[in-house]
Amino acid sequence: MTSSATSSSCRCASWPAVWPTAASTRRSPPTARQWLADTGYDPAYGARPLRRLVQKEIGDRLATGLLSGQVRDGSTVVVDRDDEGGGLALR
Repeated sequence: MTSSATSSSCRCASWPAVWPTAASTRRSPPTARQWLADTGYDPAYGARPLRRLVQKEIGDRLATGLLSGQVRDGSTVVVDRDDEGGGLALR
């Protein structure tokens, strides 16, 4: 990412790199990415809180799903906005 990138979509351009790699395909609609960019950005700390948010909202849930058998290795996981809870939903 270049230093001239200032839009919120550019701030989250590299966020899939922190996802666990066990589920081979991960999809995320623009609304989920925008929520992560808006929620994970802090003017004082930049995008550092974004890593923690992605780990909590996606990584931890993916790991739990893999361990419980709800998500199988090689399956497709869709990360979308949860309209009821206001966060993210993994489907």
